[in-house]
Amino acid sequence: MSCPLNVINKLNNSNSLLTIAISTVSTQIKILLEKLILVLPSINKNINFLLIVQGNKKYNGLPDYPNNIIKIIFSDTIGLSCSRNIAINNVNSQWIWFQDDDIEINIGEIDKLINALNLSNSDVFLTKILSLESKKEYYKNYSYYKFSHKRIALRVSSIEIIVKAEFLLKNKIKFDDRMGLGSSYPCGEENLFMLQILKCGGILELSEIAPSYHTTKQDNRYKNTKGHLIARGILLQEFSIILAFFVAIKWSFDERFNNNILSTFKYILEGYFKK
Repeated sequence: MSCPLNVINKLNNSNSLLTIAISTVSTQIKILLEKLILVLPSINKNINFLLIVQGNKKYNGLPDYPNNIIKIIFSDTIGLSCSRNIAINNVNSQWIWFQDDDIEINIGEIDKLINALNLSNSDVFLTKILSLESKKEYYKNYSYYKFSHKRIALRVSSIEIIVKAEFLLKNKIKFDDRMGLGSSYPCGEENLFMLQILKCGGILELSEIAPSYHTTKQDNRYKNTKGHLIARGILLQEFSIILAFFVAIKWSFDERFNNNILSTFKYILEGYFKK
């Protein structure tokens, strides 16, 4: 698997070290732009923004913005994975950080992040995310999984992932567009993405830097629709059938999904055997 030399040169010669790729929809682009413009004076010069806007409405009344720092791509595609893949195809920096349009940047940590990325020999760099409500608690904590990268991959959120664009392009790694918000199987795309990175020999770095905030309210953290459960089964295709069977049983008894044990197990298995 190779990547065209001109693409690699473009990434290596870019003035920006990091692209923050934000997925949004046409009804939110104005609000997002106004929020970004407010923080731009405090943003490190090694950072640019790539906004992927899905939806068929284009705004003529968008606020003025520096198009050398913020690039906007409008797309008529549907689904978060499609949006992330458009970002991968259009990144022009060494690293790409996937974010949602409710991003809240922790300005005080940004310079630390840039310094760490400059020094990093990894292919994927996982950040910490602080609670938007408490500003002290973490969104997730991987301290118990330092020696099990696959377990981390099954828990990671896309907004924690910063990855080298060159590594993705060389290995032709993308998000599975069958999965993620807006698709038939509306979760698990970032987990499968991480598992593919590990399968391709990606070097993982766990960072204590927390450059953004996210809500830690539990209302929408765990879903138990048929589509969500099938998505979990698709994830388990990356594991041996014995391990996948035991994980499926474990998930079936997980009270957070508040579902019938047998039907949960059935849908997870349906995902596991899906082509």
